[in-house]
Amino acid sequence: QAALEKSESLYAASARIVRANSVQEVLESLIHSTALSLANNAMLIRFSENWNQVAPNFYRVEALWERSQGRSSIVVGSTFSRSQAGYETFIRRDATTYILDTQTDRRLNSTIKSNYKDQGIHSLIIIPLLTGDEWIGLLSVQSSTMLVLTDADLRRINTLVDQAAIVLDQIRLRQDMEERLRELLALQRSIARESWASYLTGQK
Repeated sequence: QAALEKSESLYAASARIVRANSVQEVLESLIHSTALSLANNAMLIRFSENWNQVAPNFYRVEALWERSQGRSSIVVGSTFSRSQAGYETFIRRDATTYILDTQTDRRLNSTIKSNYKDQGIHSLIIIPLLTGDEWIGLLSVQSSTMLVLTDADLRRINTLVDQAAIVLDQIRLRQDMEERLRELLALQRSIARESWASYLTGQK
């Protein structure tokens, strides 16, 4: 019975993510469907270019969730340089990075530990967003208190993040198509105005 309930819960969470119409909705669906809701804030971050052999130059915040609104200095649209983010020193494209205590974890250097201490970040989870072989971004989750996650929690989170990455790519493609359509319509209107003006000039 318990296994069936877990399967049904996972299916419902996945369906909620698939129905999301925006990046913000994807993030909120992820948070409210997992133990990540116990954290303080979370960000969906997109790379300036896909992370292949070399880390991207910039990271852009595409969506932001806060358990207590208005406490973060970060806003949607914020960008960070590679050096500011410092992710490349400790995260991996093929695994979730789960750091229970940012001040004792050996994967973090002293500079990063100091930065997290200043920001009040005790626990940190960073999950890669992959579509096929392309590493397009990441989910970054921070907690000011110790955020203890079980293996089952992490499996559920990873499963839903994999689903979310696909949906996010679809949303991006749709937005690109809509932008191209707007540009095409604007061009058509411009051509129509010029043609009409030329016609009127010819009638004089």
